[in-house]
Amino acid sequence: MRPNFPIREDYNDALDSVLLILDVYLIEPKDFAKGLLNDKQYNSSLNALDLYALGQYAFKNKYYKDAHNWLYLTCVYFMNAEEAQINYYKVLGLHEMDLSQIYAMNLLKITPFKCEILNDLPFVAIYHDIISDREIEELKRIAVPTIKRSTVYDYAKETNVPVNYRTSNSVFLNNNDSYVVDILRQRVSDMTHLNVFANSSDQLQVMNYGLGGYFRSHFDFFGKDMTNVQQGGATVFPPLRITNFPKKGSALIFSNLDNNISPDPSTLHAGCPVLFGSKWAATKWIYSSEQMFRKPCLPPNQLKAYDTQVIDFVHQILGL
Repeated sequence: MRPNFPIREDYNDALDSVLLILDVYLIEPKDFAKGLLNDKQYNSSLNALDLYALGQYAFKNKYYKDAHNWLYLTCVYFMNAEEAQINYYKVLGLHEMDLSQIYAMNLLKITPFKCEILNDLPFVAIYHDIISDREIEELKRIAVPTIKRSTVYDYAKETNVPVNYRTSNSVFLNNNDSYVVDILRQRVSDMTHLNVFANSSDQLQVMNYGLGGYFRSHFDFFGKDMTNVQQGGATVFPPLRITNFPKKGSALIFSNLDNNISPDPSTLHAGCPVLFGSKWAATKWIYSSEQMFRKPCLPPNQLKAYDTQVIDFVHQILGL
């Protein structure tokens, strides 16, 4: 009977078929694992070993999004959803480099993104060599003629006003101001896997911080470094104990909302004063309301429980 036993080719074909079925019929991995196919329940299910096999196979074949889903589901079978969301890659023996490949899954097959993850929840990462010197000079060229003192929104006055705790110059650029602006819009979408269109994000903002320029603790989403700064100018996340010094061509990405679209106080951050040199940066804020299909909400029982010490620490910094 030995010739009739399944061989490695049969095993791979079966895994390929499962991934294909889910993709064609839009079946969620958690439903497939329970034997629920398009609202019809079958007397069959997958165990944790089956889920792990699918995840490893997907990862090996560079189906990183599928790998993420199956490996995370494997952890859910072993622990509660909160622990799984935080520890799934550690439990399965994945290194940070493996996780970086999952987050860097994109259309750039020839030159994939260089992703360095600084924190998993909330997600904070640096993408290296995202913008070229030529693109940087083009952004500076079109920004300089109209750049002016940065402002913040004053809710009492219902208008933007200059303040002494944000000492920089800035300008918003339209996609039609230069081909580079539209290229960067698409690049941001590839990195974040989010919709980055006119109704789902702000315009690209180019900023310049001179000597002593800084921005005190605040909340927002995305930024690119366009220069190296000799001294100072770091972006710091006090609650997360993260410090990121400017590096020309890199992008710092973080999500300031949890999976229930609630503000995450641990993403409080600040731009430290420039001690020597000049800091050029570009930022892109992405709206959550337009991401319902890219980043759907999770039910409350799957959310990360907030650390009350982090919240107290943030309130102390803000004087609340």
